[in-house]
Amino acid sequence: MRASTPDIDSARRDVKAARSCAGRAAALAACLAVLLVACTDKQTEFRDDADELERATALYAQGDITGSAQALKAAIVQRPDWVEARWMLGEIHLLTHQPAAAEKEFMRVATLGRDGPELQRRLVLARLRQGKTDAVLDATATVDTPDMIVLRAMAQRQSGQTDAAVRNFTRALRRDPSQVEAEIGLAGIARDGRDAYLADFHLKRALELAPKTSEAWSLTGLLERSRQAPGKAERAFLKAYEVNAFEVVAIAGLVQVALIRDTPADAFEWLDRLDQILPDSNEGGFLRAYALYRSGQTDAAKDRLRGVLSRAPEHAGSMFLLAMLLYEDGRPNQADALLTQFMREHAAYAPAGTLRAAIRPDDGALYSEAGVFATFSEQEQLAIAGIA
Repeated sequence: MRASTPDIDSARRDVKAARSCAGRAAALAACLAVLLVACTDKQTEFRDDADELERATALYAQGDITGSAQALKAAIVQRPDWVEARWMLGEIHLLTHQPAAAEKEFMRVATLGRDGPELQRRLVLARLRQGKTDAVLDATATVDTPDMIVLRAMAQRQSGQTDAAVRNFTRALRRDPSQVEAEIGLAGIARDGRDAYLADFHLKRALELAPKTSEAWSLTGLLERSRQAPGKAERAFLKAYEVNAFEVVAIAGLVQVALIRDTPADAFEWLDRLDQILPDSNEGGFLRAYALYRSGQTDAAKDRLRGVLSRAPEHAGSMFLLAMLLYEDGRPNQADALLTQFMREHAAYAPAGTLRAAIRPDDGALYSEAGVFATFSEQEQLAIAGIA
């Protein structure tokens, strides 16, 4: 078991104790406080509304995001046309990975007459996070402001138009050098292209512009993980989580680092947090299966993987891991069928070649009939856990 440095241990304790959203939480709580002041300036007929908003603000400050959302919903029941409460509820939905609910609230704000560039940006962002790339591209086709150019670039990247995304991220930065999301987007594209130096360059600029940007810290953690530096990766992921307790990329990264450190209890604790944010997600199911396997619960791992594949038959990580477990379970034919399906899209994935050689000894396999996973390097194990 690899020992953690004192700094990491301290950070881990602080983060688990706080469970707060720091930067984003403080900003949104401040907005709620402003709304509360505005509400209490009105007549006493709105006093109940103010009480609900005050309760929402207090709950948010305590880290109870669910309770805060419930308080806002209660306020909206009393006043369905309360634009500010709906807006803030939409913001909470965005923060907590509920983009469809966020879009609904922002659309309601629009029908109540509160329109403008910022509302349109929120609507586009909510649609982007639902994967509605065509709608985003249509909405941003004729809008030339830097922030909307960035959203267009994000949609282009999401739909595989990498070159166009790079052009638009760069164009946005020329127009407004403070566009942090553009720097992060360029860093992500560089990482996808295995250009770690360029990714580092853009991440450094992003963090200079906004040190409390959870996405930048998460991407930093992914880069350090790819460099086989789990200690540095853990520090970056913890920083991301400290800034935003809903940063699922960081939480998934902390699960993987815990498994590499052979601390399954930590992995399952982070997995529980991931399930709170994204219940029944394919990514969470895959990572839990991987953790179960690493802790010796192979049958439970296979059941979890089959559950993921029943919902998402093309889920790459689950497909590969189940193929590996079936092989180790003495069922090479079933493993080979799954691996063949996997390799149609991921033929260049090195561990897949290792497993194929083990399944087909006539092709020159040098591996025994069990324990194939043990032949993978630590970096390959990380890649398996992150392929989804």
